[in-house]
Amino acid sequence: MNNIKNNQINMTESNCLNKSWTLQNINLLENSLFQFLKREEKSNISGLTIPWLYFGMIFSTFCWHVEDLFLYSLNYMHYGSPKIWYSIPVGQKEKMDKYSLKKYEELKCKNKNLLDKLTLLIDPVELIKNGITVNKTIQYPGDIILTFPNAFHAGFSTGFNISEAVNFSVNFII
Repeated sequence: MNNIKNNQINMTESNCLNKSWTLQNINLLENSLFQFLKREEKSNISGLTIPWLYFGMIFSTFCWHVEDLFLYSLNYMHYGSPKIWYSIPVGQKEKMDKYSLKKYEELKCKNKNLLDKLTLLIDPVELIKNGITVNKTIQYPGDIILTFPNAFHAGFSTGFNISEAVNFSVNFII
């Protein structure tokens, strides 16, 4: 594994925080439903006005889930080994919900809300065999992944990496 050099990740305020397209600023743009949130301490909302930073390692996973509050999400990979992403089209959400409930019943699981707690990991091949469409993509450094509201997604890292993610909304969905 290569060491991270100071010039590979340059997140200084002068080159990032003042750009409108950075994840830090995306929810302050004119077409965002969250544009009313200003850069005030009271408005700091983790995952919305403050992006999350993720450090991945080989086989670290994120289980099947949809974003909270029917929001979009952006995930930008700054550095490292690729991430494998799996997604299910929005039109198949109900099918996935039914399949996951059936799966929990088979496992005699008492808590049916575990899917909301990011604890469900089902092999994509199993989902495909049960008639659920699964898409796969590979994210490399410099790539942005956009997830749509109500679209299930999951994945894993193939080695050490650093990513940043934020949820957002746009005013044309009203």
